[in-house]
Amino acid sequence: MSFSKVSKVSTNDRAIHCVTGTPNCSAFYNWALTKLQDILSRWHLAYTGPMTTGLQGNLGEFLSYHVARQSGLSGPGFTGIALGANSPLNIGAPTGLDATIVFLSPDGDTSKDRLYVMEMKTTIVQNLSYANALVGDCEKLLDATRPSTNLANRMSGLKGFLSDTLEFSDALLDRVEDLYRPTAAECVKVKLIPTLVHDLRYGDPVVTLDGVARKIELLGWLPTSVEPWSVSLTRLDECLQHLRHQAAFVP
Repeated sequence: MSFSKVSKVSTNDRAIHCVTGTPNCSAFYNWALTKLQDILSRWHLAYTGPMTTGLQGNLGEFLSYHVARQSGLSGPGFTGIALGANSPLNIGAPTGLDATIVFLSPDGDTSKDRLYVMEMKTTIVQNLSYANALVGDCEKLLDATRPSTNLANRMSGLKGFLSDTLEFSDALLDRVEDLYRPTAAECVKVKLIPTLVHDLRYGDPVVTLDGVARKIELLGWLPTSVEPWSVSLTRLDECLQHLRHQAAFVP
């Protein structure tokens, strides 16, 4: 494994999942580069212009999503949909679904079914305060005045994709529909994964993401529905620049 995920407990007794390179950041970077080259070789053109904030965010989404998939959110029963994470060198994020992972228990036990919703932010600065933007992303999920970002419309798009593209049966689509409820407290089968991609050298992600999780809970989400992740690399700015060029690099 080129990275490890370690759960660190905050002073408020909240688990923050921290992903770092194993045995070092160079191994993590090489894994990311290989994963990126594989994706691009199959079906995406790469943007060749200058680095932009949007491109930086796309690369952070790519890292977060594929780390999550390799950290237990894959295998029988799991279906991942992440258009942006699979086209990270495009200048803009594709319209449609964000990073969403559906788990429908293969044994038919619907109590185990889950919807994992990943909200991701990437920062290259020393201050990790940009993580607070994750709170706004989670707030939009149940805001009926924001049809482009609320969870009800996301679920509609998700079901359409699963039906038309992956040909899910009506029975499976009914199980997907059952994952969503109109209020945060009722969404017991939804797991929010607010994720901060940042430079390993700066800040304290445990303290930062503990505060983010607390604010998300104040929106009505249950503590069991919020699972913060930190994904970090040393010299992240340079890592993203070299990933953009698909170039070797030693962080």
